[in-house]
Amino acid sequence: QERISEFLEDTFRGFFQADKDALASASVQAFTAGETMLWKGEDVEWVSIIMKGHVPIIDEFGCTVLKSSGSVLGAAELFYLQKHCFGAKAIDDVICLVAGKRVLKRLSPAVLQFLRKHAIMSLLVEHRDPGGEDSDLEFVR
Repeated sequence: QERISEFLEDTFRGFFQADKDALASASVQAFTAGETMLWKGEDVEWVSIIMKGHVPIIDEFGCTVLKSSGSVLGAAELFYLQKHCFGAKAIDDVICLVAGKRVLKRLSPAVLQFLRKHAIMSLLVEHRDPGGEDSDLEFVR
């Protein structure tokens, strides 16, 4: 729990404490290198925030973005598409906060709006640095 609190304080400095508390109540999932995290076409009921590790996301054109700590997986699919449009496997040990609808309902309208805008942005500019490392929340820090 202490590690989650430290991660949230560092990654979401600008968020209200109530929002950080809601995110802290999310489930934690751990994946080992090579383990499938997301399946293309699977229904989406949560958003994952990478706390540790790296996850390559490969689109239908073969472009790859390496997601790392602070990256959000599944926001666009949750809010707009309802199904994962990509699959993902951990390339090293990965730890994620997994926020389902129970957690998302506790977030303030401002944070939900942020996640929706993030989702749209990720759909539009997901591959701005093909093959490079990306931290979706870098501008919040």
